[in-house]
Amino acid sequence: MVLAAAVLVLLFALSSAGDDKQQGGAATSGTTAQPAAAAGEAYGAGGGAALAADAPELAGIVDLSEGRAPEGFLEFDADGDGDLEILVMVRGAGKDRLLDWYLLDVSGGEPRLLFTQKDVPQGELRTDGPRLVETGGVYAPGDDPCCPSSFKRTYFVWKDGALSESGVEARPPGAPSP
Repeated sequence: MVLAAAVLVLLFALSSAGDDKQQGGAATSGTTAQPAAAAGEAYGAGGGAALAADAPELAGIVDLSEGRAPEGFLEFDADGDGDLEILVMVRGAGKDRLLDWYLLDVSGGEPRLLFTQKDVPQGELRTDGPRLVETGGVYAPGDDPCCPSSFKRTYFVWKDGALSESGVEARPPGAPSP
C-alpha cells in the first residue's frame, strides 16, 4: 500500500512541477474525486511536489505530453487476486477533454503497465463491482469537440490474465449524458 501511494504521488509530481492547478473528476465510483482510503473509492489529483525527484519511475509509463495532466486515480482489484491495482486517469487540455487511463500493477515494487486506453473523448471512468466502466463521447458530423451528440459505455473485465472489453452500450442522440 505504501508503494502504491508513492507511485501515485510521483505521478502527480510529474505534472505539478510548474502548475499547482489540479482538477478531480475522471475517477468515480459513487464518490467525488477526493483522497480516499478504501479500495474502489475515487482519488483526486493533488499534492506530491515534495517527491518530484523520484518521478522518473513513471515517466516511461504515463504520457503527459501535449498538455496532458493527471486528473485522478483509484485503487481497484482488477484481477481478483486480493492485491490492489491502480487506475491513473490523465486528461488532455482540448475542448474534447480526451481521457487516457492506465491500469498499473504495483505489487512487485516497480510499477508495471497492465492496460492502457488513450484518447477517449469526453471520457469518464468508474468501477462497478468487478468491472470498469468507460464512458466516452460519440460525435456526429458537425459536432463541436466540446459537445458530442451521444455517449457510449464500454465495459472491461479481467479475463484470462488480461483486461478485456466485455460489452458496449450506446446512448442514442439526445439521451441524457451519464
